[in-house]
Amino acid sequence: MGGCWKKGPGLELFTAMKAKLGKVPILAEDLGVITTDVVQLREAIGAPGMVVMQFAWGGGPSNVHMPHMHYDNCFVYPGTHDNETAVGWFKGSAGEQDKEVLKAYLKTDGKDIAWDLIKVSMFSVARTCITMMQDVMRLDNTARMNTPGVAAGNWRWRIGDEGVWERLRTEAADFKA
Repeated sequence: MGGCWKKGPGLELFTAMKAKLGKVPILAEDLGVITTDVVQLREAIGAPGMVVMQFAWGGGPSNVHMPHMHYDNCFVYPGTHDNETAVGWFKGSAGEQDKEVLKAYLKTDGKDIAWDLIKVSMFSVARTCITMMQDVMRLDNTARMNTPGVAAGNWRWRIGDEGVWERLRTEAADFKA
């Protein structure tokens, strides 16, 4: 897309914002290429970061998205609005090695991958778990919300009446302590 990094005002911006507006809730979308100074700024302002379970299974055990690397001041997602659905990802673009690492780590056969990723996210030490309804409903990529860099066809998926609420009442028992 031809973008490039430009030095911004850094901490000065957030200090001015706090002076003018008071404490403002901020979630840092710290995904992609993240430098040390980005992490330091996020930590300095106390903003939670993001971890995405679909990104966890490659890159070895120090990958920040791996469940054992999560930290309390972050939000965890099985996948975001910019990702494939969990089912679509696992059946499509997930590499074979990533699938094997995931299945071994989660002790799963991968047959209910969306729910596997939701459960590991819900039990994370992360402050908050955000899950796409498409994953709760175990839908494939025909229900994908957004494809970054594609101008048409995004943000059209709508939840139907597939009995999801009744099923959720039953499955929510998985999350009782």
